[in-house]
Amino acid sequence: MTRFVFYASCVLVASLLHVGRRGCSAERNESLPADCAQIENGGANRDGVYTIYPSGQPLDVFCDLTTEDGGWTVFQRRFNGSVDFFRDWSDYKRGFGSADGELWLGNDHIHSLTSNGSYVLRIDMEAFSGETRFAEYDDFSIDAGPTNYALRLGAYHGSSTAGDSLSHHKDKPFSTKDADHDTYYTSCSDRYHGAWWYTDCHDSNLNGQYYKEGENMPYGRGIVWNAWTGRYVSLKAVTMKVRPAAFTSDNSSTDCHTALGVEKGTIRDAQFTASSVWGNRQAHRARLNNYRSDSDSAWVASTRDQHQFLQVDLLRTHELSRLALQGGGSACNCYTSAFRLLYSVDGLVWKFHASGRIHQGNSDRYRTVTLAFHPPIMARYFAILPTQWYDRPALRIELYGCSRDNLANSHTNVTGDITVRSVFTDHKNNESPIHRYIDS
Repeated sequence: MTRFVFYASCVLVASLLHVGRRGCSAERNESLPADCAQIENGGANRDGVYTIYPSGQPLDVFCDLTTEDGGWTVFQRRFNGSVDFFRDWSDYKRGFGSADGELWLGNDHIHSLTSNGSYVLRIDMEAFSGETRFAEYDDFSIDAGPTNYALRLGAYHGSSTAGDSLSHHKDKPFSTKDADHDTYYTSCSDRYHGAWWYTDCHDSNLNGQYYKEGENMPYGRGIVWNAWTGRYVSLKAVTMKVRPAAFTSDNSSTDCHTALGVEKGTIRDAQFTASSVWGNRQAHRARLNNYRSDSDSAWVASTRDQHQFLQVDLLRTHELSRLALQGGGSACNCYTSAFRLLYSVDGLVWKFHASGRIHQGNSDRYRTVTLAFHPPIMARYFAILPTQWYDRPALRIELYGCSRDNLANSHTNVTGDITVRSVFTDHKNNESPIHRYIDS
């Protein structure tokens, strides 16, 4: 097992004197890392097992320092069924498994960890087909033991790809096979062979029984995330992890989150182009929070096909840290529910964000969905390509970041980039670069 340990002076002296690490104070020393975000910002850059001190005592955890800029402390992981998760209250209280294998970190430890501030929860999932999806939530924590480790949960991130199957369990106490705290007439834990924040009974069951590919799974009994795979299909792998909401890696920019001016008009009308336009709902109408009383308050495509796009020319290279998007608003009862992103520095070489991943978009025409870029995107030209929509593609957007005018315009010419003739300025005919690429 690869293991990286950060010892403070108290722990080192205790070991030298043969009095054991518990001779150190139980109060958390602010100089000791409380989570994997502090481990990363202390200089670590490789995934592995590290020692953290969320409650003052040492705790070995697996740190994910690579996913979406890293900083994640893993508290649940399943991937091969080697560890039995159908356990009693005391096991879930103290934890089981191993930091570099399948594990449940322990409810007491999860409570201590998430009591140190505001944490984002990320759940990474993999199906047996190899497809992966994730879900993220704000303000995740669990209560202490006297309130049965009740789940506290904030907003679901609209940029997630797995759908929301945890909000249904918000504020519910934890249940195990010997401690039934659900609202069902019988034990959900027994019925679905797991331990979770059950209600009556579940929309997710990530501590359910592990089923291998091809095995017959009874309804709801496996590793279930209903919003993605339903209740008759068990996942191959899942990881639950947290990091501070305010986390910024020391390896990334900290001053690059300013709105670039789509909403306020700093980005001018002429900097927008689109594949098609429905009536007066032109590309430059695609401004976040455009609430004009008429029907022209968003970009709306006239054509309902996979060739549609909205593009912004930022005029110079920018580091882009985030995208916010809304649906049609008062323009129409329509919105973009899934999309891909393309970007370029010079307008000649284009690259798909996240290797062409399809991102989850809006679920109605009004609410805002955000997508953070980890690492940031370096681009002058930025295009959104709707892949799914309600009624027809429609967008209102804002981009966040900062100017990086000193970057060479050729630096995106790397493996996997898409070479095209120019930006999408010739979108009115079928020979446009984006049409040629999508058709290929």
